[in-house]
Amino acid sequence: MDFTKTFNILLETEKVKQVDLANYLHISKQAISNLKSGTSLPSLDILCGISKYFDVSTDYLLGLETKQE
Repeated sequence: MDFTKTFNILLETEKVKQVDLANYLHISKQAISNLKSGTSLPSLDILCGISKYFDVSTDYLLGLETKQE
């Protein structure tokens, strides 16, 4: 599984609004939309922020682990 697929699954299962995550990460809603569509990939800082927000490892987000830890 790749980042985009994992990210979309987390957004759906956790019922997170894009605007709430954007505010938490201090980025635009458009940036979240680009991550969701796979148009762009997160910077290291944003990847770490997403990891903290969802309480999952960065390896899980990147598809290097199959379990949420």
